[in-house]
Amino acid sequence: SNLFIMCGSPTDLLEVKNGSKSADSSEFLFVLIDLYNDVYYTNMSSLQEMKNVLVLTMPNSRKYTINSDLTDNNTMNDYMAAYHDSVLHIGQVMREIAAKNQTEIQQMDFVNVNYFRNTSFNGTAGDYKLDVHGDRDANLSVIYTTTGNEYKVLFTFDTEYNQTKLVDKAPSFIWGKRLPEYKPDTGPALHDVIVGVLAVTVVVVATIAFIFYRQNRKDRLLRKRWSYINPDLISLLEDSELNVISLKIEDE
Repeated sequence: SNLFIMCGSPTDLLEVKNGSKSADSSEFLFVLIDLYNDVYYTNMSSLQEMKNVLVLTMPNSRKYTINSDLTDNNTMNDYMAAYHDSVLHIGQVMREIAAKNQTEIQQMDFVNVNYFRNTSFNGTAGDYKLDVHGDRDANLSVIYTTTGNEYKVLFTFDTEYNQTKLVDKAPSFIWGKRLPEYKPDTGPALHDVIVGVLAVTVVVVATIAFIFYRQNRKDRLLRKRWSYINPDLISLLEDSELNVISLKIEDE
């Protein structure tokens, strides 16, 4: 296949390519799923090896800057933000429950899951919209690397309405004006395959006919060598029986 899909970061992709020049060819398309990484927005400079790569990532709705240095007091990443925002939402749900009638609260055996479905709230990672299943809806971004080695958003996908919005209508990527085929050429056309099979069949049949012709010709030549003998004087020997021929020579 010409299409490769993997999860990870640009560093992981470089390890997979392992410095192969052919892996950077425009004949291939790599889809890198890197949802929780803001490097594509904070550092627009890309790498040469990323030119045949499309990156699927979260939208740039963060209200913070990712800092992966664990020794820093300002350490922050998407996982920490998600934990913070989930606790924030749970606190909001608890306040809603506490505002209800106390009798209703005492009769509540468990928290209704509908509090976490088909709702929305605001957090440090932006606005959250949860669907009827409790999954987050977002406008995922698909980013490519231009011929000038810069990250640029190609299109976005709205998971709530399953809609794609083209952002860059004139992309300058390695594939020209369109993305490559997701699979390589299937080989020669069907009629070429049929012609090839027929040609091989004709050759095989001709070879078999020639072998039989040579064998029959040899038999005819062998019979012709003894053609001066009267056929009535010739009797076949049975292969399954032991035939004894006695020759008696008399002196004159």
